[in-house]
Amino acid sequence: MLKEYICKAKVVRIKFVFTMMSCFLTSASISAQLISEIPAGSVFTPDFNQVESEEFGIVLYDQYANFNIDPKVRRGLDAPIEGKVEDFSTNNLLIHKGFYKEGKLRAYTNYFQNESIEREYKYKADGVGDLFVYYLNGYTRSVQKYYNYLPYHWEDYYDNGVLAYVETKNKKTQIPELIQENNYQGKTISIIEISDNKSLKYLKTIYYPNGKMSEQGELTYIEEIQDFRKDGRYVTYNTKEQITSELVYQRGTFQEVITDNRPDSEKDYLSNVVATAESSEETQEVKSATLPSSKIPSNIIRFDKDQNDEISNKEIDMAVNEFFEDDSITKDQINQLVNYFFEQD
Repeated sequence: MLKEYICKAKVVRIKFVFTMMSCFLTSASISAQLISEIPAGSVFTPDFNQVESEEFGIVLYDQYANFNIDPKVRRGLDAPIEGKVEDFSTNNLLIHKGFYKEGKLRAYTNYFQNESIEREYKYKADGVGDLFVYYLNGYTRSVQKYYNYLPYHWEDYYDNGVLAYVETKNKKTQIPELIQENNYQGKTISIIEISDNKSLKYLKTIYYPNGKMSEQGELTYIEEIQDFRKDGRYVTYNTKEQITSELVYQRGTFQEVITDNRPDSEKDYLSNVVATAESSEETQEVKSATLPSSKIPSNIIRFDKDQNDEISNKEIDMAVNEFFEDDSITKDQINQLVNYFFEQD
């Protein structure tokens, strides 16, 4: 149950991340009839069902917004759009109003068919501003704050108004400071907090649905792969908060068992012990078998950057970024990568 809660919170943010990168790249649930680009001209009058996705809302305009480092340019008949623009639907309801500079969208507001606000972007400077996204019922869906074209504060909410996920980074260095995931009832299920800014040390705590600690341990943030690795003492607990294991890691590599009363099926470090070369007489004996070959499908294994036989959300972000620069990466690969992420143990 705990794993399902964590996955659900991650799904919310990942879907928004992909939306910002490519409005129609990964979601099979978005209808094929949705317009992917505003046609050139002075008047744009679509049906709501041509621009509004039930899953993501009205993301069409985001690609023109200046929180992107290289946004698309919206063009009129002869030149890029300038100044205030309002787009109305075929039944004369306001969909979008925004202010454009050389065809690039600065401040703007989108509207649902019931005339409530769907999203609004508050411009502060080029690459700096705040994006607020709402559900049809009026509850906040997402809050994204940008600096230097990158989000440094991100909040996602469930459709009942409860905070699902929050991530805060140093807006200049993009180093994470806080990552918290909550369940649908608002209880914290996972939190990662920075404990040492210089060494990029963190403390991670995972909770059972009853509020008791399930796991707690030390992490280090690896800038090269933009992800965390266990580094130091890591402890697991039962539902009564009694210690069931205490292990020691070094930058993601298992080092020592202090105590472990769990069944072997839960001792994940056993599969990480690699047999040493037989030719080395000074190498200590290793009792477990060598690692099996990767379980990741061969056509997406290239995205496992740290070669730990797992796909992380950061590696998905990196893959999507590469997609726009590397013609050898296909949409099918990205879709398969996302599906694999949610299906892996």
